[in-house]
Amino acid sequence: MKLRFALAVFVKTPGLSPIKTRLAKSIGESQALKVYQKCLEMTQSKIDRLVAETSQTVIPYWAIAEKDGLTAAHWQSWNRIYQGEGELGDRLSQVYDQLLSQFDGVILMGADSPLFPSAELGGGISWLASNEFGALVGPTLDGGYYAFGFRKPVPKSIWTSVPYSTSTTLASFLDLLPSQIEKNFLSKHWDVDTQDDLRRLERELPSFMEGT
Repeated sequence: MKLRFALAVFVKTPGLSPIKTRLAKSIGESQALKVYQKCLEMTQSKIDRLVAETSQTVIPYWAIAEKDGLTAAHWQSWNRIYQGEGELGDRLSQVYDQLLSQFDGVILMGADSPLFPSAELGGGISWLASNEFGALVGPTLDGGYYAFGFRKPVPKSIWTSVPYSTSTTLASFLDLLPSQIEKNFLSKHWDVDTQDDLRRLERELPSFMEGT
């Protein structure tokens, strides 16, 4: 029997929230917005292909930072869910719990790692379908994570105890999860947060900024 997974990509709506603030300090707000939009386009395209090709049923969602953003034109291609109020841990918890009440499992992702390994992610979702107590993890090079998938409830206290945007974010999160949970790690990637990150992306994908 196929299981149903929700895949929620966390996003901010241009015009309603500051976008890529660290990158904007180096290249300007206009160019930073173009980079963000390119990241979104690539992320959506890769997930659309994953949805079509995976052996499981995957329903994509935009997890939107602003309540007013739910009706924005940017996000009408997929289902939408409001992140809710509070710090990042609060919002991750709310989206995860709400979707887990409707699906067999949930994958949470950021929109800032456009070179994430979509084929690996698809295989990881199939692995989740056969590992009821397994966790799928996509680590970033700076100590965070670009993806996390699981099929069981995660207490809010775990989400909110993690120090986000640090070199120990992922390690702290995994330490808080029960030790018996099996982890399936995807390839490491990086978020495009700084000019150095953007230069690296352009080296690995020279066509990234074409047309901007």
